[in-house]
Amino acid sequence: MRTSRSARAAVVVLCVWCLLCCGRVAAGKGGDLDTCMRLYGGSSDSVPDLLYYRTTPPDGSEGMQYAWSTVGVPTLFFSHGPVPPYCNSSVLSINSEEYREDQAYHSVNISGTDGAFAMAVVLNRLIEFNVTKRFKSADGFDPAKAFNDSSGYSSYYLNDTSLWSFSNKSLVFQLEDDSNQSNFTDKPFKFSIRATFPTRAAKQRLRYFPKTLYTENSTTFDLIVENYPYTMTPSRVALEMLLVHNQNTPSGNVSMDSTVDDEYTPSVFDTFQYLFGKDPASNGTPGFFQWKPISYQSGGRKSTKSQQANVAYASNETQEEHASIARGLASALFEPSTVSNVTLLYIVFGTSGDDTYNQSEYMTWTAVTGYGKVPHDSLSMLVIITIILGLGIPVIVILVGGGYVVYRRKPWQNVVRWVTNVRGRRGYTTLN
Repeated sequence: MRTSRSARAAVVVLCVWCLLCCGRVAAGKGGDLDTCMRLYGGSSDSVPDLLYYRTTPPDGSEGMQYAWSTVGVPTLFFSHGPVPPYCNSSVLSINSEEYREDQAYHSVNISGTDGAFAMAVVLNRLIEFNVTKRFKSADGFDPAKAFNDSSGYSSYYLNDTSLWSFSNKSLVFQLEDDSNQSNFTDKPFKFSIRATFPTRAAKQRLRYFPKTLYTENSTTFDLIVENYPYTMTPSRVALEMLLVHNQNTPSGNVSMDSTVDDEYTPSVFDTFQYLFGKDPASNGTPGFFQWKPISYQSGGRKSTKSQQANVAYASNETQEEHASIARGLASALFEPSTVSNVTLLYIVFGTSGDDTYNQSEYMTWTAVTGYGKVPHDSLSMLVIITIILGLGIPVIVILVGGGYVVYRRKPWQNVVRWVTNVRGRRGYTTLN
């Protein structure tokens, strides 16, 4: 009897598992996106100036256009809106000579971006700052001091990367500097950017940690720093980014989401996101820049070799004084008057427990940026099954067991006897 009950319980759990799996698979299915990739500028034996990538959903509606540049500051540009129905060199025009010289406005033009939602993520520089005894956490970072060349701060400006590799799903840009070596290692400094593009009209997830979730209207990128030229000890590093968007898109702010599920990213329960453009003019659909507060110190991305990636903000005064479009793809596509739509954002790598120089020669951090509904991690299958087993089965056992006990005691039979006795007494007549 016990074996039979155990078998039935196992069958029930298996059925629930199958139903949930089928639901997840059905929800995750989507048609393949129509893609277009083009290289621009440069000669046959040199590095191209720009890579263009476009995705269009199966229904042929509005799509996404992306552009990465090897000239100037590393920049990812993307826009959402009507896209050209063709995939040839005319989707983008570039004045290579003018663009290489000073990346002036209108030296690059992308078809279909006029009036559309557009944004650029500019990776401007890496800032090393000294960690004193007074400031042992990432909160000790002060963006204003980084601009004033204050003692304890030094900057490495990122510029002129090369296209290392690319495919229809991803690309890698890399900067290698043999002349700038650390005081702690004789290896050359390397800075790499690996972008992953969507291929299906559905949510997708990276296979490696932090297993970032992204949609058909977004792209992920990994920032990889190797052998950074440290000059101080103890010290940490911060990344300065510029988020540039067009004038008809209002600025936003950073918020944080929390979850109880850390299956995808062990020990990480929070997600930070910069949302903007959420107004009636854009039908409440925002642009977003999202990341998890963790960076890894090995290529294997083990949680045991990781550190926090906290966010820091520039004061309003620093923002107004120093927020300007850096020379690169953003300055070629956005008007100079768009300065009011430039946001300074800093990612500070390190934890409050790091009191000494970090000996790691490798660091990687992942973010996702795009348009539309912001991707959120839902409860994983493991957590759902755990909840079902931990709460659902005990409740069922209690209800079934309680019902069985009530049935065996048959309290309603006593009620029937009592009612019968009462009726019998009322109908009794004394005989004289």
